[in-house]
Amino acid sequence: MNSRREGELHLDVAVAPGHLRQISVRGSAITFAIQVCKFTVQLISTALLARVLSPQDFGLVGMVMAIASVIGLLKDFGLSTATIQQHKITEQQVNYLFWLNVVLGALLALLAVLLSPVVAVFYGEPGLKEIMRVLALGFLISGLTVQHHALLRRQMRFGALAAADLASLIGGTSVALIMAWLGWGYWALVFQAISYSTIALVIVWGACRWRPGPPTRTTEVRAFLVFGGNLTGFEILAHIGRNAAQVMLGWYHGAEQVGYYGRALGLLLIPFSQITGALNTVVVPVLSRLASSPVHFRYAVRILLESVLLLSFPFLVLAIVAADWIVEIVLGAQWHEVGKVFAWMGLYGFAHPLGVVAVWILTTQGKTRTLFRWGIIDALLAVIGAAVGLKNGAEGVAAGFALTGLFVRLPILLLTVTSCTNFKVRDFLSIGGPHILGSILLFCVLLGLRDSLSEQSPLTGLSVLALASVGVFGSYVFLVPSCRARLIELRHALLSFRV
Repeated sequence: MNSRREGELHLDVAVAPGHLRQISVRGSAITFAIQVCKFTVQLISTALLARVLSPQDFGLVGMVMAIASVIGLLKDFGLSTATIQQHKITEQQVNYLFWLNVVLGALLALLAVLLSPVVAVFYGEPGLKEIMRVLALGFLISGLTVQHHALLRRQMRFGALAAADLASLIGGTSVALIMAWLGWGYWALVFQAISYSTIALVIVWGACRWRPGPPTRTTEVRAFLVFGGNLTGFEILAHIGRNAAQVMLGWYHGAEQVGYYGRALGLLLIPFSQITGALNTVVVPVLSRLASSPVHFRYAVRILLESVLLLSFPFLVLAIVAADWIVEIVLGAQWHEVGKVFAWMGLYGFAHPLGVVAVWILTTQGKTRTLFRWGIIDALLAVIGAAVGLKNGAEGVAAGFALTGLFVRLPILLLTVTSCTNFKVRDFLSIGGPHILGSILLFCVLLGLRDSLSEQSPLTGLSVLALASVGVFGSYVFLVPSCRARLIELRHALLSFRV
């Protein structure tokens, strides 16, 4: 009986409003600090691996990952987010969901093994069969981690989550670098993924005190399965839309073009994944607790959106103007083909933060059915956009993906959100509009400054443009009354959360 009470305490998330603010700010600070460390590790490892491995190596693994990662989405089945989002949950329900995730992980590992010959034949690359079989092990490992990771997020133990994430990244990166230098080629990237999952399993189980009991049946999980099923459906569709380009490139052009496209996308997502990854860890549990209070929820989302745009838009302008310099500095001169692809990805990046916030709104409001329906439209439009530019290789695919993402898919998503929540179009426009104008101004300034730096080295030129970005965009935000007012509002919000 005492053991059961102790287990139930691990599931308790009752938090006073004032304490919730303190937890969210502390969690954000810890998570962002760890994300800075992760960004540094990822940037260094990307630069080092790009100088040891070839585009062919990255392309081969990228072709498998584009398919294996879609399969991997099913291991969670949205049940981790369901565990976090539900206000009340019992130990019996968590135990059932744990064993369900384990079974799903095992079945998906078997499915990946069975599909490996098909993947090899589809791409015309026999070596992909063994890559797919080894990566299948990761599905089983991750299935054992899903609910423990979800419970740590539900308990808002952001320090433990951040430490596990950083340790896993460092461990997986170390394995990849050692194997690459020893001449293992693309296997270094394969075992990087396996090492990451294994280390995460050990650390998360150590941090979470909840332990599963014997498998039992319960009829009280239907709401979790409906929520998780719709969320998983959306995630699969989003993943298809995001990775269809690599599948089409691999089929039509081969591994090299996939390598160029994958490196450009990865280079853009390194900083974005740090920002959105850090926020996602904190935002989902906090907004889920505020979902029943429309006023507090809307205020929190406005502050969140303002923060995301301030962090991302100046970087995106810099990425577009200095794309070739960034690629040469990070990846090396041999990757010069990636420069134009990366510039197009930078344009798509303006849609990414707004889209992420919109998805968080729908998820934490429990509107996963609406999210799933939107996912069908989004995936279809993403595939069409990529297919239009397929003949022109990685650059053409990136252009089609970026243009449809920014000017077609994003507006439809924002209209979907405003039609079923109390967050309206005017909220997005009032916050995003001034940042868009500021980004256009910054682009013109940097483009003019870029011409005067043509004789400088890439590192010197990029450093000057980066300083100019901070100065110009910072001055714009401070001088424009509407931006300054929201900056003051953001400052007051953060001060009100201070311990």
